[in-house]
Amino acid sequence: MSLVYHSDDVYKDLKRRIIEEDLRPGDVLVERDVSLNYNVSRTPAREALRQLVSDGLVVLIRGRGYSVRQLSVEDIIEVFVARESIEGTLANLSASHLNAEMQHRLENLKNEMEEINPEISPEKVIETGSRLHNLIAETAHNTMLYKFYQELCTVAALTRNLSKYTSKIESISRDEHILIINSLIAGNREDAEGYMRLHLRRTCERIVSSYLQKRTTSHHFLHHTEAGSLL
Repeated sequence: MSLVYHSDDVYKDLKRRIIEEDLRPGDVLVERDVSLNYNVSRTPAREALRQLVSDGLVVLIRGRGYSVRQLSVEDIIEVFVARESIEGTLANLSASHLNAEMQHRLENLKNEMEEINPEISPEKVIETGSRLHNLIAETAHNTMLYKFYQELCTVAALTRNLSKYTSKIESISRDEHILIINSLIAGNREDAEGYMRLHLRRTCERIVSSYLQKRTTSHHFLHHTEAGSLL
């Protein structure tokens, strides 16, 4: 007996596959194929794809249909400018709400981070870093900022995919996360906000640099391949 999906099920599974890179940037998503793959009618498939467009994970190109979003340099910078503004403020607020439970969670997270070898497990640096960012957002106790943070998290996942195979980037991020934690434990609001903003700004710079380097390398590879095929 085949599974019966609803539009929300289709949306959640497609979202998961995009974030986990089972569906890669530039992959085409055909409404008819989505409908067949999930055993739903066209309407739930269309609703799921439209929600992914709203999330910023999928783009709709007139005359070509839907495809998984490919981030440009401008997109990356835009995401991090928004994150710096929102998460910097969240870190400031979170430091003002420090209590014994939060301190315990921060210390455990710090110990976990210090035991990770970014050269071997860069993905673990990302996972623990995400937990820190989530903890800060939750303990800031600001409903509106938390809502904005959650909305940003979806598209921010695409930027994390650009760096998770770069151990150098994750090693530096791990050290920056520990500075943020130390500031939070000390209850220093200004330092917590300052280190968060600096961390996001520098992460953006590192990701953009890595992105441009990979794109240049890919361009040179294609150029030499095409040139070789003419010989």
